[in-house]
Amino acid sequence: MGLQKTGTKTIGDALRVLGHRVASWSGDSANFTLRWHEKAFTPEMAKTVAGHDAFEDWPWPLLFEKLDHLEPNARFVLTIRKDPETWLRSVQAHIARHSRWVGHYLIYGSYDPVADADKFLGFYERHNRSVRAYFRDRPGKLLEMCFETGDGWPELCGFLGVSQTPTVPFPHANKTIVDIEEQSRRYQQRLK
Repeated sequence: MGLQKTGTKTIGDALRVLGHRVASWSGDSANFTLRWHEKAFTPEMAKTVAGHDAFEDWPWPLLFEKLDHLEPNARFVLTIRKDPETWLRSVQAHIARHSRWVGHYLIYGSYDPVADADKFLGFYERHNRSVRAYFRDRPGKLLEMCFETGDGWPELCGFLGVSQTPTVPFPHANKTIVDIEEQSRRYQQRLK
């Protein structure tokens, strides 16, 4: 349930290796983010939820409470960066490389993470506090991971109750999907 640039692709890739069906950014994601802003949860969103085991990237971190109500036995992973400033620099670089998107304005209240760094940082910190507070009294529902500090297979597999830790290295966001599919295939074969 971490925000963009916190390792969401990394956690998605790790969950794929473990055999989960992960919903990632897609054409629907932009539309779903707009529906989130309208406080709507559409049948298309429900269909996406029903067809996947895990979620990464927009709009899913924004919908963690709704996902918890829809799937009461679900577990949640909050990915974070080693400090808010590192996260902000990553978001600034990301948005500079890619075009500005209306979703950034709807989520952060600004298109510009440089001029309005305080808005972006404020949202990041409020989101993380909100997720922690929501799950505070429910041990075993939330795992917080920071890949920069070394979190990886032991933490994730322990949290998910996976007894056989993959022997492949913990993924990193820039691995190609072909690599992840191959790692997943090898891990699934070992389990048989």
